Amino acid sequence: MDLQDATGKTMSALKIFALSIEYLKDDMLKMSKKQMAGLEESDIYWVLTTPAIWSDSAKQFMREAAIEAGIDKDSLTIALEPEAASIYCRYAKLQRKQRETKQSVRCFAPGTRYAVLDAGGKKLFTM
Repeated sequence: MDLQDATGKTMSALKIFALSIEYLKDDMLKMSKKQMAGLEESDIYWVLTTPAIWSDSAKQFMREAAIEAGIDKDSLTIALEPEAASIYCRYAKLQRKQRETKQSVRCFAPGTRYAVLDAGGKKLFTM
């Protein structure tokens, strides 16, 4: 599938997505290496999220774009956005409390329940 820019030039959608992922990957690595001495790309396990409504072929497309961007297929998971949000909530276990004068963040108390709302739903990408 080819995409066309405003001037009429076309390029493969896979190449455009791969270049976008590669830019984000390289920027994250550059920033992380400034803060963590000795960090190597092989130390990172990548999780790329996709909307829950995407088809299996669209998710496969993202996997192929990530691999083309230089992410090792054995260090990559494609996850649905609401699943990733739920796992984050489960393991981050933080809650925000707001009082009259200040706000604080603390761990969830045992037995706390949470809900994840996926408020998306527009189908922007099909294959």
